[in-house]
Amino acid sequence: RTRLTAVLALVLDTAARSGELTGLRTTHLTGDRGSVYVERRPQHGTAAPVTGEWLPLSPLARAALDRWLAVRGELVAFAHGTSRLWVSLRPNHAGLPDENGSAVGRPAGMPLEE
Repeated sequence: RTRLTAVLALVLDTAARSGELTGLRTTHLTGDRGSVYVERRPQHGTAAPVTGEWLPLSPLARAALDRWLAVRGELVAFAHGTSRLWVSLRPNHAGLPDENGSAVGRPAGMPLEE
């Protein structure tokens, strides 16, 4: 619930879409969690350029992010230390089978993809 609360708080404060959320990195947050940098990606098929903006975060979003970042830190310590903001909570699979037809395992803490 910690990750979900942080995601929902960011969506409410920034109106970020799923692709914009999955592109977020920890470096897109200010040190005090007071704002976040969101790259606005145009809809598919449009010629509009990618634009970015710093958006303020509410006290609720800041608190939710603080809680999530503590959990996230433990998860990525076991994996590989990614800077992606959103990572998996549990071990899962890559979606593609190996040469024997078995699922390829991935540890918790792996970046979420678009």
